[in-house]
Amino acid sequence: MKIAVSQLRVQEDSQHLDGVLEAIARAADEVDVICFPEYFLGKLPPEPMPNSALLAIQEVARLASINVVGGITRDLRPGDGSYLTSFVINRAGRVVASIDKTCLYPAEQLWYRAGRGQPWAELDEGIGVGILAGFDLMRADLVHTAVQEGAQFLIAQFAADSPDYLETVRAVVRTRSLEHLVPVVAVGQLGHFFGREYLGGSTVVQPTLTAGGVPGPVECVLAMSDEEDMWVVDLDLNAFREMRHRFSYSRPPQIPHV
Repeated sequence: MKIAVSQLRVQEDSQHLDGVLEAIARAADEVDVICFPEYFLGKLPPEPMPNSALLAIQEVARLASINVVGGITRDLRPGDGSYLTSFVINRAGRVVASIDKTCLYPAEQLWYRAGRGQPWAELDEGIGVGILAGFDLMRADLVHTAVQEGAQFLIAQFAADSPDYLETVRAVVRTRSLEHLVPVVAVGQLGHFFGREYLGGSTVVQPTLTAGGVPGPVECVLAMSDEEDMWVVDLDLNAFREMRHRFSYSRPPQIPHV
């Protein structure tokens, strides 16, 4: 599966829909899925979905015939409250999942409801993906649930405002890949947002097995810095399925009968 990692530079006082649409159009005929950073559209007010931005993204996704994993939108649900939601759009331009953040960040808890529902979606037939925004990657239970429901790889959206925190997030990304023997595509926030300067640092890792059939080192296949760019990685999901068939930390060990 070919995945485009679009590390857009997002500024707090700007709108970024045009850049998102251009990135999707540029990825047409090259990739199966494109994924964006957490606040990929900038600082938009909560409003009912679908709004004009989401409808525009759906149309361009349809024309490009690729799956789109968006960053956060502020989704106002009348009678229910506001949520921070990542929408997943398929090749036909249809929204196939809306995935809410759990809102662990204290400032977000004042304004947004905690996420609920499934943290995964199905892209092309039989290909599931777990989607984890913000601190959700730190929730081992959410990651486990997504993989148990059939996610063959994970997409994480994170925001690191210091080299030390970026290093910490990358360590978590590697850990999740090793725990579940799945690739992890982590898209970093880049630019000045919420009064902080975010460093980007998008990262893609994949697990490996040794010749003895046990997990080896996690391989880093992409490590971006603070450049505004889009990179494409090609992940062999069949190879990772075979890897999980041969070895799994979550499968109980077989105890020989004596």
